[in-house]
Amino acid sequence: MSLSRKKLDISQTAQFGAGTDKSTVVDLGQSGILEAIHMPDTWTEANLTLRVSLTEDGPFRNVYDADGTRVTLYTAPATFVSLNGLVTKGIRYLQFESTAIQSAARTVQVYIRNE
Repeated sequence: MSLSRKKLDISQTAQFGAGTDKSTVVDLGQSGILEAIHMPDTWTEANLTLRVSLTEDGPFRNVYDADGTRVTLYTAPATFVSLNGLVTKGIRYLQFESTAIQSAARTVQVYIRNE
């Protein structure tokens, strides 16, 4: 029995400008699924919520689970958050919203699996 490895494309980043709470748009591509995010060492601890759109320019909508709860990622500086494709299959454009304003520009590494 052989184990196959998932193909990850780590070239995507989500940028938070200084004084902002929303990231730049991440294009998951035609068949990309969000697998994980890597938070920078300088990240101001905050939760992240997901916003999605059919087009790069929006409008962006908040993401809720089947129970009506807004999907929230608990993040801290220098952490790797595994998502295992959480609610992102079929989504093209993604934006993160932080519960804390970042005092300086921050870059979040976004790991995408292509199917």
